[in-house]
Amino acid sequence: MPRNYVRKRPDRTMLTEAQISRAKSSIADGMSQRRAAEEVGNSEGGLRKRLKNKNTPISLGRFRPIFNEAQELEFVTHCKKMDDMFFGLTIKDLRRLAYEFAVANNIQHRFNLSYAEIPDTIDFT
Repeated sequence: MPRNYVRKRPDRTMLTEAQISRAKSSIADGMSQRRAAEEVGNSEGGLRKRLKNKNTPISLGRFRPIFNEAQELEFVTHCKKMDDMFFGLTIKDLRRLAYEFAVANNIQHRFNLSYAEIPDTIDFT
């Protein structure tokens, strides 16, 4: 897998349950679907498809984050502290640190264990 993944369709937007319920209530109050879609910040066709299917996708694809937001913030602050102390970090060092951070905190990860020293599956984009 390439290290610099770029979404093929960056224009896709994800509707949350709150946005869909707000659009449904607006449509029930007599607003058009086009106007309701503008109000929630999505395209008319996308909203119509979500209302028709009754299923909303939870994510935009198969890629899921390994660290949650709090863990990622902790990892980033640690790396920034090391950078402030002029401790040079390369991409390999960051990968190694991410792997060690996941192992130390018992976080389930998808790192390639045959290259546990330097996991190549981490994207830094």
